[in-house]
Amino acid sequence: MNRTTLNDCLRTVIDYRGVTPHKRGTEWQDSGVPVLSANNVKTSGLQKMDEIRYIPEDKYSSWMKIPLEKGDIILTSEAPAGEVYYWDTNEKVVLGQRLFGLKVKPEINSKYLKYYLQSSVGQKAIRGQQSGSTVFGISAATFPSIVVNLLDREDQDKVANLLYDLDLKIQNNSSICSDLEAMAKLLYDYWFVQFDFPDENGKPYKSSGGKMVWNKELKREIPEGWYISNLEPFIKVIRGVSYNPDIHLSGISITMSTSARMAISFSAC
Repeated sequence: MNRTTLNDCLRTVIDYRGVTPHKRGTEWQDSGVPVLSANNVKTSGLQKMDEIRYIPEDKYSSWMKIPLEKGDIILTSEAPAGEVYYWDTNEKVVLGQRLFGLKVKPEINSKYLKYYLQSSVGQKAIRGQQSGSTVFGISAATFPSIVVNLLDREDQDKVANLLYDLDLKIQNNSSICSDLEAMAKLLYDYWFVQFDFPDENGKPYKSSGGKMVWNKELKREIPEGWYISNLEPFIKVIRGVSYNPDIHLSGISITMSTSARMAISFSAC
């Protein structure tokens, strides 16, 4: 393993942290090229994108004389310092307040460097270079003091590719879960709030003229034939199993209230 510094891993640092629209002769817009700040960049991904601001397309080159390109790394300088994001797209973007753009030397795997900086060892190295009286941060001048441990290039590629593939799978699964959750919420709203569940003809019940009756407990109309009931008649409680072989459950007691709330108590030997 080769012990080096962050500065020696980089061929270029993009640092426009003090740039503002007025200094570039433009104003914020509702569309155009997005301008990222430290508020948007987190190690877990880009955040608060609904709050993003834009500059005109024709002003892009005056802001980003050195463009951020696919394979570069975005690093926050403060608030907090050390958030790391891998730029894996060819889309144009402007780096605004409290952000560095790191262009990695070709002999170093930029994904590996990204994961190293995200690791507990990398974060400790970054935090060790923070300074400031009220807001702690780092500057490009600290990069020669941030230690980076490099594997051989072949091992860098193996580590980086494995971790990146796992990240992509996690992102894909998270997206699927979000879509399923949104679908479930929509379905619940249609069926149990708007009461537009499919009737016997497959049409939305209430919207198709399904009969509604007043319910005193809910103080609203519900579909005819629907009623309020406790949970108890519809469930069967089965004792669970302890997965720790050193812990045995000696007893379980279940109490059902009239409002269908269950109180379950376990006692362990």
